[in-house]
Amino acid sequence: MSLTITNGLGGLLLFPNFTALGPSLVTANLRNFWELTHVAQTETLASAYQHLSAVPAVDAQLLESLGQLTQRLNAREERTPADSFIISRLITAWGMLKESVPPSDPPRAASDRPNAETASPVSRTPVPPTPAPPSPVRGRKSDRSRLERTDSMQFYTDGKGGLFPPSWRTLFSPDLRDDCLKSRAWALSAKEQRELISSEEAHAKFLVSAMADWIIELKTSLTETGAKGAGQSGLAAAPSVRAPLRYIRELGDVMAEESRSSSGLSELFWNGYGNHTELRMAVNRLTNSPSLLSSLEEGERTDLLNVIYGLDGAYLAFLLAPLADQPQMVGSEASLRDEAHGVLVAQTLGQLMNGFPVSVSAHIGASDQVKLSSIEGLLRTVAYETRTTPPSAGLRAFLHQLLPSEILRLGSFMELLRKRT
Repeated sequence: MSLTITNGLGGLLLFPNFTALGPSLVTANLRNFWELTHVAQTETLASAYQHLSAVPAVDAQLLESLGQLTQRLNAREERTPADSFIISRLITAWGMLKESVPPSDPPRAASDRPNAETASPVSRTPVPPTPAPPSPVRGRKSDRSRLERTDSMQFYTDGKGGLFPPSWRTLFSPDLRDDCLKSRAWALSAKEQRELISSEEAHAKFLVSAMADWIIELKTSLTETGAKGAGQSGLAAAPSVRAPLRYIRELGDVMAEESRSSSGLSELFWNGYGNHTELRMAVNRLTNSPSLLSSLEEGERTDLLNVIYGLDGAYLAFLLAPLADQPQMVGSEASLRDEAHGVLVAQTLGQLMNGFPVSVSAHIGASDQVKLSSIEGLLRTVAYETRTTPPSAGLRAFLHQLLPSEILRLGSFMELLRKRT
């Protein structure tokens, strides 16, 4: 059974499981609600919470209770006597909101509303309401504008009681969505869930946090496996290594593809990725500690390193894209050529960045300007190399040689270079 959500008067949502003008029918609505399937109950509450949280007049305590109840229902925890009281308050608040809507449009007949039992699965995705035409009655337009909150509609329902950013349906595979991202989203607080759906910054932070946790989990699993002496069957002894590696590859590939289409989400994601200290330290351990990977078979070890280097290569391609678009070298002069050259570029870059003032308020003297020009030349060399897929031996050597602290500072140097142009 899928719950159908339709647009009502003034931009309000109509929940088919709640009768209109609920204050006079609280008992009937309450009984109807508890007779719904578990999925329909959860989606009804989650949808109500998402919309009502954007209406200033709604009681904050009710929203908090509603958010907690939604999460408990989703976790299939045992009902409490207070749950019916929370639902009654929700029905009352919902009915009062419907009564406050100006009756400039006739209410939709019950027979015209989509039936929850016969609705197509596609109908689970709410469509932002079309702005209502200006009312000829003076003062009515402001009331209607107060109730229209299209940003509260930016989510999709999965038929299992969850509300998630709409991009998840097209960007990510069912495995990544269902096995990992959704469970992480449900672990968030009610406020964080609301931000995840409505804010690209919060969404990107969520994805970066997931990526960091997977990489750290990889490092931790291999460390523990090595400590137990798993021999040549590391992945068999630590099966958790396989899943995060698959997620890392997919999320990295998706964000790399999105960056080529100038996606705001990918820009926020890669900026967060480049500034994540714990993630950088975990990557450094994975790529610079041969003993850490000794418990893996050769093919699995190669796959892990390819994924990690590919991820860092995608980050550099995003970060250094402005330099790659300003060709000043061609052919072999524009590449890192081989491993030895990659190591040399990394060492030279590290020396130039050491002690360089990258603070916005810091004064950059003439000698530092010369250093900055040299840094720009080296980064342009790296930028050209990031266009090769998979990462070349020279780029892998560059990433292997560069310290975590130096990679963390690359974003600051790119900001300085942008200000010079």
